[in-house]
Amino acid sequence: MTLGELHKKFSKDATYRRAYTEMEGLAEVVLRCISAREERGLSKAELAKRAGLALHRINRFEAMRPVSSEDVARIVRALGGEEDSSPRAGARNTRPSAPAYRLQALPSPA
Repeated sequence: MTLGELHKKFSKDATYRRAYTEMEGLAEVVLRCISAREERGLSKAELAKRAGLALHRINRFEAMRPVSSEDVARIVRALGGEEDSSPRAGARNTRPSAPAYRLQALPSPA
């Protein structure tokens, strides 16, 4: 069975769809932040210092491992982005506590 076939099969499950959508949104934020960091010529250590985080937390974020929403907010702000509190911002998020971010100041992933 191919990955696409598995995805189609599991997409019938609401819990899977919800988790997939949340991960898809996080992946976009992570990729845009990595692009922004690289375009600004920042190392992970420099970003960690600007964000007020330990280097291992930047490494976890960029590896798309679980990090707190506060860590994500600090990283986005350190790169010039901001949290978006508009009602439409979280439309793709199914968890009301999951923040959305306005990243137009950050480059889109290549």
